[in-house]
Amino acid sequence: MTSWFKQWKSAHEVLSRHENSKQHIDSLAALCSRKSTGQIDMKLVTQYESEIQYWRQVLHRIVSVVQFLCIRGLPFRGRTEEVGSPNNGNYLGLLELLSQYDTFLAEHMRIHANKGRGHTSYISSTICEEMIELMGQKVLSVIVDEIKTAKYFSISVDSTPDVSHVDQLTIVIRYVQDTGPIERFLKFVPMFSHTGSEIANLILTFLEENGIDIKNCRGQSYDNASNMSGKYNGVQAKIREKCDIALYVPCTAHSLNLVGSCAAECCPTSVGFFNLLQGLYSWLSASTHRWHIHNKHMNGLPVAKALSETRWSARHDAVKALNRGYKENISALEELAADENQPLKCRAEAEGYLKSLQKLETVILLEVWDTILERLHKTNVSLQEKGLSLNTAVNLLKSVLLYIESQRNEFASFESKGKIKCEVKDYTYSNRRPLKRKRQFDESKVSEMQLSPREKFKTEVFICVIDHLTTALHHRLDSYKTVQKMFDFFSDLTNLSTGDITGAATKLINKYPDDFEECFSSELIQFAELFKSIHGGKEQNGYNDSIELEMLMFLNRFKCIQSFPNVHIALRIYLCMMTSNCSGERSFSKMKKIKSDLRSTMGQQRLSMLSLMSIENDIVSALNYTKLIEEFAIRKARKCSL
Repeated sequence: MTSWFKQWKSAHEVLSRHENSKQHIDSLAALCSRKSTGQIDMKLVTQYESEIQYWRQVLHRIVSVVQFLCIRGLPFRGRTEEVGSPNNGNYLGLLELLSQYDTFLAEHMRIHANKGRGHTSYISSTICEEMIELMGQKVLSVIVDEIKTAKYFSISVDSTPDVSHVDQLTIVIRYVQDTGPIERFLKFVPMFSHTGSEIANLILTFLEENGIDIKNCRGQSYDNASNMSGKYNGVQAKIREKCDIALYVPCTAHSLNLVGSCAAECCPTSVGFFNLLQGLYSWLSASTHRWHIHNKHMNGLPVAKALSETRWSARHDAVKALNRGYKENISALEELAADENQPLKCRAEAEGYLKSLQKLETVILLEVWDTILERLHKTNVSLQEKGLSLNTAVNLLKSVLLYIESQRNEFASFESKGKIKCEVKDYTYSNRRPLKRKRQFDESKVSEMQLSPREKFKTEVFICVIDHLTTALHHRLDSYKTVQKMFDFFSDLTNLSTGDITGAATKLINKYPDDFEECFSSELIQFAELFKSIHGGKEQNGYNDSIELEMLMFLNRFKCIQSFPNVHIALRIYLCMMTSNCSGERSFSKMKKIKSDLRSTMGQQRLSMLSLMSIENDIVSALNYTKLIEEFAIRKARKCSL
């Protein structure tokens, strides 16, 4: 001792602090761990072990409740933290429910509930917050370990403001395991600037904090915003400054949405058509009486739907609902227009919508857009699938392009469908006198060709829409050519010649010199023969995925990875290429559910941990929290044994 103890008046406070100190608790735990028969402190050891067992049982129940609420994204706390109160929230409410069928938990709640601060019960909000933090960190560490084991990965980020007006940047990483590619959400990061360099710095900082090497990044996928896709100052350019082989793949689903948006705004008639759909929905839904009349006439058919600027599936739903229930919508508008109990303005508006819907041009556009948007919507759904390979995504876009090009000569079919559905058989401008342009003095007197109303609509509207769609799709497909050409040989590997396989392998070696050995081409030639002899002419053995994934599964199934290590690396690099940022969009849905209006003051760390556990619930359900429970139980038992 360096000095004598003199403060005997406050000895109880000093001794209490010492008994609760880490040094004393660790010393006591070390003493109790030295078990031997006949030791003098046997009763102390028995008490210590019984306390551990007791709190272990309590914590098993606590962890299960926390796990249940996290996976479903449900709120924990209520207005009070009193056991027995109807306003104590889901956490205490579930514990009360379980205690009705669990005598052990019921006794624990009876003894320890509502004791106030300073009394350890493990049912308070403090321990709940700590559990969420530790369980979330465990899930994150599992994902990071999987990424490091997989080595190659692709990254995708996107941002959206939350309910408290903080811009949240979601970070999603895709990597390849033995079962195929996996996309995992990692974290929400608050963002205060939308410049490409600032977003790139946030990404690099996060990767560095978690020990993920940016040099192993092989792909990036963002939306088509300039700050993300910019060639010089975008995020993809800043990331490639750190890793020049992190190839940028624009989000295929977002690209397809932009194609539809471009075509919808290509001519005034098309713009007016979608304005009519939105106006009709807004007018019907603004009045409960009008909506009741509309719903009554639909007889189970889809009711009118609103449009969306970003979600083109909503436009498909709106067009489909109006096209399927065209006659029913006409009947509803006729009833509203003839209802003398309605205000004159309402009747006039119903008459206006009725005249617009009964135009032949409107009905033809209904048929055209219903057909096109159905294909765009269903293709978009496929493009949003997790684990979709790059070649499959590009081939889906190409198939849409070929389908739309085939519709260019189908105007007569759309016209006949429109005439069958609509009572009006003439175009709007068929009865109007053709306009004549003033002729200048030096022009010839040759009469100008006057298009018929049908040809005018076909040329200026129908052909215009189809051509804008095909042009935009061609433009979007060009951005995938560079990456696809590097790996498209896999889809036809068994039919390629030896020279073609060697050339494809050489391209990959030149692009990724640190990943492949010089023997890659010979490996690839042998693998092609092996895959063809065993797999050729057969179905994909029950796997409904790309041929590249089937090759990866083939190597794992027949344990050939050691024989073809470079082929295995090539497949992993290709399959880790992210084709869309839809996983990030899905994380926003979870975030809005977790951080709602009633939970707007939630901290950033809690938001990330709850979102992580809610999104990656398969890891949460599979993890074993025995070690975590044991640490908490020992910590509590140490205090109780003093």
